[in-house]
Amino acid sequence: MNKIPLLIILLFAFSVAAKAQEQDSTAAALNNADLPEVQVEKWLPNPGKALRLGLILPGAGQIYDRKWWKLPLVYAAYGGVVYAIDYNSGWLKRFKTAFDAQVQSPPEDHEFTPLGLNSTELKAFRDKFDKQLQLSYIGLIIVHGLVSMEAFVDAHLQSFDISDDLTLQVQPDIFLDPVSQQPVFSIKGVVSF
Repeated sequence: MNKIPLLIILLFAFSVAAKAQEQDSTAAALNNADLPEVQVEKWLPNPGKALRLGLILPGAGQIYDRKWWKLPLVYAAYGGVVYAIDYNSGWLKRFKTAFDAQVQSPPEDHEFTPLGLNSTELKAFRDKFDKQLQLSYIGLIIVHGLVSMEAFVDAHLQSFDISDDLTLQVQPDIFLDPVSQQPVFSIKGVVSF
């Protein structure tokens, strides 16, 4: 029971101490009015450096561009292609071993013997997974190139002005028609940003 009044007194004391720390808003405004406004220049990445970093290390271009949220997407793309390479490589080795065992003088037993696959079917499966493995390696090269190019393009786009300060000026204009040599009245629109 004695703890509750003590707790109330402590809460009141801390709230009074916190109120005492507030600064007068008019005094703060007067103090800040005398200070010159400091212009902080925005950091802009170098597109060439972003491309080089992206080509050297996967995702380094996105890190350099300060787009950290893209890293899971980058590594998911690489992970998907590496998984496809591993998957197709495993099946290729299994069918190649089975095909080599099937075409020996006395055919040896292999893991696909219970399925009753002949050498032609085993060769077709082996060739299928060989082709898919080659396509997976091409996919790895394409993913690497796309990720690097994305870092390059993103670095370029960060220097574009996307502010709301776009203006359209519509004004009358007169020009000389080259065919009839008569003045032609027109309306000219100028977009500035």
